[in-house]
Amino acid sequence: MPLLNTYHVLEREEGYYFVSSEFNAVFRLDREREKIQFLEQIPNEMAWERNLISKIVQYKDKMIFVPLNAKCIWIKNIKSGNWNSIDLRKGETAKLKFFQAIQCGHKIYMIGCCYPSIVCLDMDRESVAYFDGIMGRLDADGDRMEEVYFRNQYVQIGSYVYMASCKSNSVLKFNMENEEFDFMKVGNSEWRYSGIAWDGRR
Repeated sequence: MPLLNTYHVLEREEGYYFVSSEFNAVFRLDREREKIQFLEQIPNEMAWERNLISKIVQYKDKMIFVPLNAKCIWIKNIKSGNWNSIDLRKGETAKLKFFQAIQCGHKIYMIGCCYPSIVCLDMDRESVAYFDGIMGRLDADGDRMEEVYFRNQYVQIGSYVYMASCKSNSVLKFNMENEEFDFMKVGNSEWRYSGIAWDGRR
């Protein structure tokens, strides 16, 4: 069996779920037997497509598969086993769509890596909303040659999420409760960032 590299593991009572980053396959590591079991492929995705999914988020009895190179957002009903897809906007087919997704109640915020928006998935309605102004600001103020907006590191303090930009010396401050945002300039105007961390002090 090839090496089972993955971007993220979802922990549940019965085991650990993950998607291979080398090909289209969903696996589970059984807690008791300590064995890896192939479960299935994600439907309507190429069998040998790499880096399909960046993260799995659970909401109630559903698992949400956040697309990195997958065509759309995939949702699996754990009880029924059925799959459902939510398409992203037409014409926006970027690779490396979302490296990160952050859950706040019934909403999941998918942070664009090369995708030109932050996408909010409302799980109660299974609908999406787009926050284009954030990436628009970075496009206007930052390096237009750099395709990556944000990588996967973030800091969450309460309802606030902080992410450092790859396109400029800006740090995004996003409030998930009221969905307002602002940018803070950090360091020299020529600086760019690949991550952010918090030392725990206010």
